[in-house]
Amino acid sequence: MKIIIHIGTHKTGSTLIQKLCAQNHERLKDHGIHYPVGFFSQAGQHELAWAVKNNNHELADKLINDILHTCGSSHTIFLSSEEFEFINDFRYLREKLQDHSVEVVAFLRRQDKYLESEYNQHVKMFDVKFSDDIFKFFMYHNFEQRFNYHRLLHRWKENIPGSEVRAFSYDKAAKSGVLVQSFFRDILKVDHTKIIDEADLNKKSNVSINPLGLIYLARFNKEKNIDPQTYQRFIKNISEYDFPSVPGKKNAFLSTDFSRRIVSRYAMSNRQTVIKFCDMAGLFDEHFDDANVIDYYHDFHDDLYKHFLDKTFNKTDFPDLGLSK
Repeated sequence: MKIIIHIGTHKTGSTLIQKLCAQNHERLKDHGIHYPVGFFSQAGQHELAWAVKNNNHELADKLINDILHTCGSSHTIFLSSEEFEFINDFRYLREKLQDHSVEVVAFLRRQDKYLESEYNQHVKMFDVKFSDDIFKFFMYHNFEQRFNYHRLLHRWKENIPGSEVRAFSYDKAAKSGVLVQSFFRDILKVDHTKIIDEADLNKKSNVSINPLGLIYLARFNKEKNIDPQTYQRFIKNISEYDFPSVPGKKNAFLSTDFSRRIVSRYAMSNRQTVIKFCDMAGLFDEHFDDANVIDYYHDFHDDLYKHFLDKTFNKTDFPDLGLSK
């Protein structure tokens, strides 16, 4: 049996891929690919990844047995979860996978873009509600290690003997608008048009919030006793607000110079990743956008925050405050 394990990473279109595969799992099975659904609470197989990561072998055994029991005559099992990225103890997986042909695939994002996107996601997630600035986020979530893509992929290659480990550039696929198409073609070896309805191709998942709006959401995350409906109203309000912008520059928390320094720091890891795990000449675009740097503290205005609160709790409509950067 061939087993393809998609380990993310985070913020590289994984949720979209998982949703499309879950929605079309019967069509995938018609092409010999089993994408397990039904006994997982989300579109991806996160419970399996968490069980393996936490050494909950009883749950992992049950999930694996369910997967094998429902695969029928499929020649390939496809598993997808960004949480596989965080597995450090491979003894259980090594035993379970030893009689199978294993391919591990990862989509990677340039480190500065990865950090900005992950920070955005953790601030807007209701179950997480990160409330500090991006630099504290970097330290808290150990990005010093997570940015080392060669270390991540080498760990899988070393611990799953005989496995094929492949890296793909999320940046290049997303920029050209062919992320889903290339995923199905290059990894699942199937024509996406035979699996996915055209209308589903353009659906977006996990859309980022303008950094200027995000500093208000981060501050809102400090509030107590906020229910999910109120939280979504606040996000809707900041998403609809017309924040100021600087022509020719993109709002970002990282300066252009800081972004260059981050990528430069991991240049050796990136080169080794290309040499050992990637078929293309380079993983990432070398162009850095001019950044309009958003400061978590300086760009926060108490009056605007109050108006976001008032609108969220239906106390007032937006006034034109005339605030500028």
